[in-house]
Amino acid sequence: MKEEEIQINKARGMYYALLGMFFSYQSLSRHRQTAIAILEQIFANAINDQTQKDAQVLLNELEANGTARIEQEFDALFVDNFTYKCINLTASYYDEGWEFGEKCLKIRDLVLESEFRRNEEFVEPEDHLGFLLMFCSSLLEKANPCAIAMCQKIFAEILNDYVNFVVLETLKSKKAHFYKSVVKILGSFAEFERLYLDVTPPPLEEFVDLQDLKAQEKKAKWKKRVKADMDEDTLKQK
Repeated sequence: MKEEEIQINKARGMYYALLGMFFSYQSLSRHRQTAIAILEQIFANAINDQTQKDAQVLLNELEANGTARIEQEFDALFVDNFTYKCINLTASYYDEGWEFGEKCLKIRDLVLESEFRRNEEFVEPEDHLGFLLMFCSSLLEKANPCAIAMCQKIFAEILNDYVNFVVLETLKSKKAHFYKSVVKILGSFAEFERLYLDVTPPPLEEFVDLQDLKAQEKKAKWKKRVKADMDEDTLKQK
């Protein structure tokens, strides 16, 4: 492997690790100093000007106030389903409309093929964005041809298809502040990966939530049924 390729893979692993911390529940608080160190490197050698600006935003917050406000925002955006429909972070949800689908099974098989195993502290499914990013980081850290090829497979067949949806849904959210910077970094890095790995980007489109669509259809049918019943009662009264 050429020295240039080694250095690029180290940088890729650094981005995967950083983003994995931001998208894994309470991981940022456990690895705050590592996140700061990576953000400093990204700020010094950013993919583009926007990534540098967003790295600075996150650096300022982590150094001044720690992880509390960022983790509160994570909960509001991606965990709390009681007061607000949160943004789903699993590949299966964007592929099939529910979790634990084919994408999850595919990742489980890939994990079994590797020497890594999911940490029991990680409660989310294997096709969760946080897990996928951390898994790719671990694969690139191994730096052997099989691990690097598996990382490419995960990006091309899993991450590439749905990462844009996560970026767009987060940017649209009124609850997002720090995570707008996070997903901008994620979006820029995904574009780099597509170019570097020669992966075709997915069509630029908004996500259609199948669960919401079904709920709206049921509501529309219920309204029609109620209206029909009311019309029938009116006719009887006449």
